[in-house]
Amino acid sequence: MACSFHLDSLGLGDGLTVVGWAVTPADPILRLGLAWGDRPDGWIPAEYGQLRPDVAAARGTDPACGFRVAGVPAVPGRVYA
Repeated sequence: MACSFHLDSLGLGDGLTVVGWAVTPADPILRLGLAWGDRPDGWIPAEYGQLRPDVAAARGTDPACGFRVAGVPAVPGRVYA
């Protein structure tokens, strides 16, 4: 399955937060998340389905294509590039 996505922002506070959108041409997205090596399970699920009318207008897709991944543990002294 081909997937198009974009990361709109990365925020660093108590942890890393990633915000963006993801779409597929035909198949629904059933699961979306971030693989993170420092987590024991290596997977942080995204909150998928946030409204993105800007993406829907530009790509002709369902407006509920936005996502947010929060709670990624930040490590003091690590450079996130």
